[in-house]
Amino acid sequence: MTVKFTISGRLPGMNDFIGAMNANRWKGADLKRKETRRCAMAVVGISPIHKPVTISICWYEPNRRRDIDNVSAGGTKVLLDGLVSAGILPNDGRKWVKGISHWFPEIDPLNPRVEVTLEEIE
Repeated sequence: MTVKFTISGRLPGMNDFIGAMNANRWKGADLKRKETRRCAMAVVGISPIHKPVTISICWYEPNRRRDIDNVSAGGTKVLLDGLVSAGILPNDGRKWVKGISHWFPEIDPLNPRVEVTLEEIE
């Protein structure tokens, strides 16, 4: 089974999380909680997956300002935690997530988004 969904806008990068945590730990925790909830809301209505998956993530950024490692590091964390929080995946450990690939197509200043594909594997 293949599941595809889109998260509108951009997700925070690792530098956003580090900056929030350096401001104070509650600000950092609040940012993570808010963004995890946003990712969970993007999968409302999708049936739970009961097999291990590979995940492909296409990051459509509004510009080239953020490095790809910054974008993928912070965004992947809240994305996977959101999938677990929403009950789509039982866990985001190695038993359930067998691989993650990241793609950075051309920028899209009018429609920044994150397109995610979950592919069940045997």
